[in-house]
Amino acid sequence: MNHRSSRDQDSVYGVPTGMPGWLKIGLIFIGIFFGLSTCSALAVRGTRGYLSDAKTSEAKNTLRAISTGMVACMTGDGPPAQPNQLVGETTSLNGLPPSAPAVPSTVPRGTKYVSRASEWSAPAFKCAKLSLGTPQYFQYEWEQVSPTIGVIHARGDLDGDGRVEADLSQEIRCTGPRTCTAGPLVVK
Repeated sequence: MNHRSSRDQDSVYGVPTGMPGWLKIGLIFIGIFFGLSTCSALAVRGTRGYLSDAKTSEAKNTLRAISTGMVACMTGDGPPAQPNQLVGETTSLNGLPPSAPAVPSTVPRGTKYVSRASEWSAPAFKCAKLSLGTPQYFQYEWEQVSPTIGVIHARGDLDGDGRVEADLSQEIRCTGPRTCTAGPLVVK
């Protein structure tokens, strides 16, 4: 058996006692530095992820509101989109409302955009009863793919680098008069 005497080794940390005190303190500071650096990096990553998720929830909630409003408009479950429109009648004689311009016209770059009520005047947004009065991180757009299929898009540049990090969409499909459904929310 090889036993070391207490003189050769510190009993708590296993550091030889012959090591100068300044070196022990230096090693402790280096350990603390690397430990704090790791914790800081994890905290920053976690905070960024949380903020991104919180901002993306805006788009998810808005897409659900648009799809619910669009389905209600198209199936007659809600009030008509225009005063002279019959319940269940679309804003277009050929099916779903025509494509609407994106609001805002460009994706907000990491900041909130405050839209005006006039930006939501397209027939599709009126049909869905959409008018955002609160600041938004996302650009919203209605695209009529065919008379019976439309897609709601939400695009967001959450960190302001000029690239879209969050691209969400939801399809509306009509299979007959007064029979429309919203598809699943797709996150790209």
